[in-house]
Amino acid sequence: MANDKPLLAITGMDDETFCPEKFVSVFEGHAPNAQLRLVKHIRHLNLPDSEEDIQLIIEWNN
Repeated sequence: MANDKPLLAITGMDDETFCPEKFVSVFEGHAPNAQLRLVKHIRHLNLPDSEEDIQLIIEWNN
C-alpha cells in the first residue's frame, strides 16, 4: 500500500549503507508524494549543511 502523506527524503550520494541510486524507484512506488533530494559528498551519518539544503527543509516544513 502506498503512503499518500507528504514526505521529504534527503540522502547522501556517498551513502555507504543504502543505495541512493535506487531511492527514486522505491519512493515512486511506495510514496508517490515524496520529494527526494540526493546530496553530493554526503555519507550515511553526515547531515546536509549547505544553505540550499537547509532552505529546502525550511520551505518544505512551512
